[in-house]
Amino acid sequence: MLATVFCFAAGAQTINVMTLDQAGAQTVLQAGRENAEQRNAPSAIAVVDPAGDLLAFQRMDDVRPASVDLAIEK
Repeated sequence: MLATVFCFAAGAQTINVMTLDQAGAQTVLQAGRENAEQRNAPSAIAVVDPAGDLLAFQRMDDVRPASVDLAIEK
């Protein structure tokens, strides 16, 4: 009995991941704050990295304390 095996070289697979430095995280926070103010919706705003680690956080006035954990976990 003959068996034939075909092997194909897999092409390199890369994934590009965007990262934020502290200045970028602050820019995102400011944009989130402006959006919340336009909607008259005080918010807790969290910026996290791809692993979910906190980069920046801001809690606006009149935000419920429970919103802090929710913003970070989203």
